[in-house]
This record gives sequence, C-alpha cells and structure tokens, in this order.
Amino acid sequence: MRKRLLTWISIIAILSVLTSCSYGGKQISVGGKNFTEQYLLSEMTAFLLKEEGFKVKQMNNHGSTVVRKALENNQVDMMWEYTGTALITYMGGRTHF
Repeated sequence: MRKRLLTWISIIAILSVLTSCSYGGKQISVGGKNFTEQYLLSEMTAFLLKEEGFKVKQMNNHGSTVVRKALENNQVDMMWEYTGTALITYMGGRTHF
C-alpha cells in the first residue's frame, strides 16, 4: 500500500514539474519497455501530458538497455525505470550506499 502511494506521489510530482516547464509546443518522447506494465505506464504518461497540451511521441516495445541508451542519447525525453533494474543493470549491483 505504501509503495503504491509513493509511486503515485512520484508520478504526480514528475508530471507537475513537466507541466510547469515552458515547452512551447515542443514534442516530448516517452520511452517504454516491452511488457504490459510498461505499456500502461507509457500510455498513462502520454495521456496526462497530452491533456496538458504537450505533443507526445511514444517509443514503446524496447528492452531495458535500448530505452536507457535512447534516454542517454536524448532520443527519449523520459521513461519509467524500476529501482531494481537500475541498481543491477546500470549501477553495478551495489546494494549499499
């Protein structure tokens, strides 16, 4: 329950920051991985951004490393990532800070 609440608070905070930015009609690309939960996250994000007047380009159906590289190369403006995937795949599996 607490994790879901924190997830929704994070989603609202991210979208609030994005909608407060002045993009002037700039297109935002939302990346997504190739499984159901990611499709849903991408669709919900795109829907909310479109409601706020953004032009949204969705780039779904990619693997984790492909979407991450696209984000690093500025081909994707935003994506949803899981802390476990980020920890193991991109941060070398460190379990303590």
